[in-house]
Amino acid sequence: MVGNNDNQRGTGDANEQTEGELSRRKILKTTATAAVGAAGATAATGTGAAYDEDEEDKEIGDYLELGECLTGWPSGDGFDVVDLDPWWGDYDAQFDVSGLSDSVCIYVHGFGSDGLAAEQGQSLANNIYFDGDFLSAKWPATTLTYTEAWDRAAEYGEKLADWLIDELWDENGWTKVNVVGHSLGGRACFNMLNRLQEELPWWEYDRIGNVVTVGPADHQRFVCDRWESGDRIFHYHDSIEYVPDNAYAFYSGSDEAVGTLHELWADLLWWTPDGEGLGAEGVQCSNAPDNLTTVDVTNSVSNHCDYFKSDGAPGRVESAVWGDQSP
Repeated sequence: MVGNNDNQRGTGDANEQTEGELSRRKILKTTATAAVGAAGATAATGTGAAYDEDEEDKEIGDYLELGECLTGWPSGDGFDVVDLDPWWGDYDAQFDVSGLSDSVCIYVHGFGSDGLAAEQGQSLANNIYFDGDFLSAKWPATTLTYTEAWDRAAEYGEKLADWLIDELWDENGWTKVNVVGHSLGGRACFNMLNRLQEELPWWEYDRIGNVVTVGPADHQRFVCDRWESGDRIFHYHDSIEYVPDNAYAFYSGSDEAVGTLHELWADLLWWTPDGEGLGAEGVQCSNAPDNLTTVDVTNSVSNHCDYFKSDGAPGRVESAVWGDQSP
């Protein structure tokens, strides 16, 4: 059943603007989000987000909270990671796959965060309780353009499904897999489901438990569209409906990265009226899959990277991983 589906915005910058208007401040804030969120050497050394505090009369300081996309993560030393793009082969599980328990939770990072796959996965493991093993799926998400990363998210979501079939389930039989995807990692999760529906017989769908997307950077209409022909990377309805036990889309009206950056990108390249994305307004269609629940965490999450941090909404994410119908 589609759950909390209202579209009330947060009490921050969004309420300071007239409807449909993008202020210079909001655009700058989103630009900072994109730059800071693209984790890597350039961002970490301060060369990623090029803006001038004096130019904005010090107001740009308000945007520095977006640096939380780079900071506030625990050490990822020793955290299990499967690399979906090693130079020498198809996958590289940096742990003993055969040693996993019969229940796992896989974290899938978003745009530019391949360098923080272990750290973000460890943060999820620290902040939610799960009776099983945690691991992260790492994919090449640091790209020159957002469009390239958006395309790659679909590609490597399919590759994650291939790894589950070829390695994890080959070694561990009926290990139950739950997945948490952040930002473009949410798009990867949906495309993982598409591939699994294509490759698995229907009686093996119950190998997938709950799929939780937090701040998913994707078009909301894709979860509503049934596949009839053409490329399935734009149609998720059927695989969401049939493959996982439950699916979730966590959104925050204060998530400027999805709410503004994704909206601008979608309007420019897709000419779509629903470009604001799942991570900013949830599911608005009336024909979403019955097992997809939309979860509004606007009151708890003020930053694109805060969903499962301790000061975000980790308890509600935990409930979704466990399959709670009303997280």
